[in-house]
Parts: sequence; structure tokens; C-alpha cells
Amino acid sequence: MAKKQTDHLELWGFTNFIKRAPKVTPNIKKYMNSWVKGFMKDDNPKPSLVLLNDPREAMYASGYIVQQLYLRKALTRRCTIIDVPEFLIQMTSFQEKEQRDLKVMEDLMNCDLIVFTEVGLIKVNESQRGRLYTLINKRYMANMPFIATSSNPVGELESNVGDAIFSRLLNGCQFMELSND
Repeated sequence: MAKKQTDHLELWGFTNFIKRAPKVTPNIKKYMNSWVKGFMKDDNPKPSLVLLNDPREAMYASGYIVQQLYLRKALTRRCTIIDVPEFLIQMTSFQEKEQRDLKVMEDLMNCDLIVFTEVGLIKVNESQRGRLYTLINKRYMANMPFIATSSNPVGELESNVGDAIFSRLLNGCQFMELSND
């Protein structure tokens, strides 16, 4: 891997994802390559993706996608990872929360691709649901692609995130169920 690529991917927080990318199974790799080709097209909106069931495979698949997009020079700005449970439940001072939220909102609109990890890991309260809806809806409404990973099957994901968020995922994303075999 070239030094410049390593520096960018490390800066964006994808180093561990990339190191594990070779472990992606051939079937998943084939699907991911197809998704990357769709991303590369000049079409708008670009595809979004929800990876379900196996968080480890989702991490590998996300890393593979980011690496392929980077190598093909499809990421002209940057890429970011938002750990959804941490974002929703992290307890900080009001000022720190406000600064973090401003950074996340900037990322939402200035990144070529965002990976939302562990969406629906925990059942969210109304306040958290509103924050999560804002994250996903801003990308959805701007026709900007994202990848969401979830440890849950579809039904449990819908139950944990609520109807409005699930509707955005269902209408704006391709779903891929991963298995741990």
C-alpha cells in the first residue's frame, strides 16, 4: 500500500478496516465491487448500503469498499466513520457536545462517504432517535451516499431505530445480509 494512501486512510480512521479487508469472502467481494462500480458512475444519487448481521464482516466489507474507492480516486474529499452508539450516548459537557455535533454535521455535508457503524445496536430513546434521524436524513435528503452497519437482522433493526429512520434506510439503501461463516 502506498504511503500517501496509508496516510489518508489512517487520517480518516480506516486503517484497521483496511488491514482486515483481505478477509472479505469472494461472494461479498463480488457484491462490493459491483457497489463500488455503481458509486463510480456519474449518476445521482449515488448508492447507499446497509450491511446487516455480522459486525466483523461489515467492518471488513466497509474497509474493502473505502480502499477500492480510494484506489480508484473516487473519494475527492474525504471519508469518515461515525460510531453511532458512541455518538448517541457519550456523556460530555454541553460545550464539548456542541463542538462534537458541529464537527459531525460538517462531516455529514463535506464527506464523499460516511460509514455509520452499529446502527440499531441499542434501542434508542426519543432524543437519541432524533439525533440519529438527523444524521441519516441529512445524507438521504442531499442524495449523498453512506454505509450503515448493523449487528441486527432487518426486523430488529427496524424495532431499535423506529419507523422514520428505518424508512430512510429502506428507501435510500441497498441491504446486504452478511453471515459469519
